[in-house]
Amino acid sequence: MALPIGRETTHNDDGPGGVERLLERMSDANFNVRLVALMAVAAYLPGGDRRVAGAVRKALDDPKHKVRHAAARILKVPCPGCGRTR
Repeated sequence: MALPIGRETTHNDDGPGGVERLLERMSDANFNVRLVALMAVAAYLPGGDRRVAGAVRKALDDPKHKVRHAAARILKVPCPGCGRTR
């Protein structure tokens, strides 16, 4: 299932495409959906929502290296899979 593109993914959590929907997609079976959701949810990090920070940290343990690597880059920490910082 692909993430919708456009205005729907930019609402806050009281809108139909808000952070809650993105957080749900962070546990999708398809790693591409998890990766896109991770990138989208990262935009909410400056807002201080603990659910967002927790979801990004949890992505460091994702079974797919690409998701772990993206989470590490977002958090500016070494990737737990390869140790790289870029």
